[in-house]
Amino acid sequence: MTHCGWNSTLEALSAGVPLLGCDLRFDQPANCKLIVEVWKMGIKLRRTQHGDGDVTFEWDEIERCVRRVICSDEGAELRKNAVQWKESAKKAKIEGGSSHSNVNRFVKEVTN
Repeated sequence: MTHCGWNSTLEALSAGVPLLGCDLRFDQPANCKLIVEVWKMGIKLRRTQHGDGDVTFEWDEIERCVRRVICSDEGAELRKNAVQWKESAKKAKIEGGSSHSNVNRFVKEVTN
């Protein structure tokens, strides 16, 4: 379960775990959209909006989504996709991978 901040999103992606997104503001809704619609490795929790402006995520909604991830064919697909993203992230980090190359390029630019 994540608020879909960028750092926690990348950590989960590189760990290969499916996510339950409970986004609220800033970059979180966009990141949640990537998780659910593009990467297909998570489910967005429905929120409850209260009259005072507060937002909550109800226990029955959390349980429903956890069961979807653990017990359904959809969940099996989410888990499979999460593992594929983990493998992609692993390849990006090795020497010659995109992340490795980009960090080296950045360090060169900063130090020159």
